[in-house]
Amino acid sequence: MGAIHSKESFFDLFLSSLLYRLKNEDLPKLKALIILGDFFDLIMDSYEDLLEFGVYRSILDQFETLHQMEDFHLIFALGNHEIPLIGDYNKKFTFNKDKMIQNFNTQQKKMGLNYSFFTNNIFSQYILFQPDEDGASQPLIKLFDTEHDVLTNNSINAFNLNTETLSTDINYYLLTHGFQFDPALKTFSKFWNLGLLNPFSVLKQIGDGIWNGFLKKIYDKARALFYYTKREIKEMVKEESKTFIAGKNLQLNKTDNKQLDKDVNLKKKSDMHREAIRDNQGCIKKIVKFIPKFVNNGIPINHVIYGHTHDKLRPLARLFNRRVQPSPNQFQFEVDLQPSKFLISNTGAWQHVKKPSFIEIHSDWEVKPQTVPLKLSEVEQIIKR
Repeated sequence: MGAIHSKESFFDLFLSSLLYRLKNEDLPKLKALIILGDFFDLIMDSYEDLLEFGVYRSILDQFETLHQMEDFHLIFALGNHEIPLIGDYNKKFTFNKDKMIQNFNTQQKKMGLNYSFFTNNIFSQYILFQPDEDGASQPLIKLFDTEHDVLTNNSINAFNLNTETLSTDINYYLLTHGFQFDPALKTFSKFWNLGLLNPFSVLKQIGDGIWNGFLKKIYDKARALFYYTKREIKEMVKEESKTFIAGKNLQLNKTDNKQLDKDVNLKKKSDMHREAIRDNQGCIKKIVKFIPKFVNNGIPINHVIYGHTHDKLRPLARLFNRRVQPSPNQFQFEVDLQPSKFLISNTGAWQHVKKPSFIEIHSDWEVKPQTVPLKLSEVEQIIKR
């Protein structure tokens, strides 16, 4: 929400269909909706705009309804477009999360709104889907702000799903946005932070047009033609920015123009990075190194689910210079770390994709990918399956 080329209309209809069927008791086993980060694009839009525009307001209204429902849980894992990640982001995560929620609540109070789901106990960094501590029959969802909190079982919230599982297998699923697995996190967290710190709504809109509009087209062409230089791209971005500004009748002062120059560089570099990580291979390597610490600490994670790359997993031919067998399910990749194995799944995205996608976790612990059709009239059919 807040960036162009996001499928807000599809998501709005998706939520409408979901709520309709929940209220009609057609989905008695559906217990939670988990958003894996970068939902509120605070790099590309302001708190005020995210609370004001029509389709955004419709989505927020439906979130509020879901949050108020009995025996149902709305949960968010935060991403790099929502909170700063510079330095030791684990140490600062709770502070940054609370600040983001406070900013939303301060702004909505000014606007006469009252969304109660902006509360810190349903927003976290890591989500652990696991058996009940008293047995495997009642699954739990536990929320953690930091990696250390997961290792020490220091959850900020826990939800008993109040349903019986159809499998006696012991499963631990770790869900998170996925910025943690980005090979270039240290470098690009600085660029993302510049966007988050930019308080000017107009400049955010310009940046959105540059990054998600013009640059996306330019790099698609560049990959096909192989002749754009960095200097040419930068000059083209500046010219496109001037055209955008003139078309919107925007007035920029000297400070705004300096900020715009910074934004141009930020968007150019970040867009190149975005394309570079879409094959997920770098993320998978980081996950393979990340998980053993939990397994060795008595948390037998056997499935990691993340997003971040804006793309589902693609079949890999090699990993760590070894040939691997591609999975028939492009959402999943199996890692064999003897004596344990675990699966990796990517949810896909609702921006910069031909078709939005998401993942269902069923009562037998099976993970099922779903793709949303591009025709609005067909979106409801996904919920009816």
